[in-house]
Amino acid sequence: MSTPPRESQEPRRCLRHGIALKPDGECLVCRREAMGPRSHIWNHIGLGHLIVLGFVTLVGIVGGITYLTSLDSAPRAPSAALSPAAGQPARREPADDEANKGNIHLEEETPPGQEPAPAEEGDSPSAAPTDEDIARARERVLVTLYSGNQCTACGEARLYLRSKRIEHVERNIDESPSAAADRDRLNPTKSLPTLEVGEETLPEFTPELFEAALDRQARLLL
Repeated sequence: MSTPPRESQEPRRCLRHGIALKPDGECLVCRREAMGPRSHIWNHIGLGHLIVLGFVTLVGIVGGITYLTSLDSAPRAPSAALSPAAGQPARREPADDEANKGNIHLEEETPPGQEPAPAEEGDSPSAAPTDEDIARARERVLVTLYSGNQCTACGEARLYLRSKRIEHVERNIDESPSAAADRDRLNPTKSLPTLEVGEETLPEFTPELFEAALDRQARLLL
């Protein structure tokens, strides 16, 4: 019994494009056309464009990595509140003497609306004493009149002191040896009258000399 001859099986072809169809009967060209022009973008980009695009992308990636690495490796300033060791507060260094030369020291100001306290009497050494101050001080100066029995000028001095109501002590050298000794110690010339005005000794008496000496000794008490 003879075997009938097999029919030749030729692949089916696309009626439009004349190319062989896939086993599932689909034409590749028809499928690409159906997907639109976006599916063929890589077919229209040349090899040179792909190389340039890849290089630019690579440069961007490398640059980004380099920037991030530089941020991590950059030295950081130490904290102003903590020292590098053990988290202790940073120790302030003493200021340079040259920097301190320009420091300005502010004086205390009187609050607004408040008058400065008046200076008390005698606080200001430059304040000149008044006539009233000197008059009170004159009363505190010790005055001693050394006189004698045969001394006319001693009587004049006595009368002047009494007329001016000046407190004084009179010592007669003819009646008191101690008075004579003190007069000789104060006034080696042993003249009469001799007046002791505070710490000052007058070997003679005139109203002008006495008043000047009394004022000088009064000012020393202010």
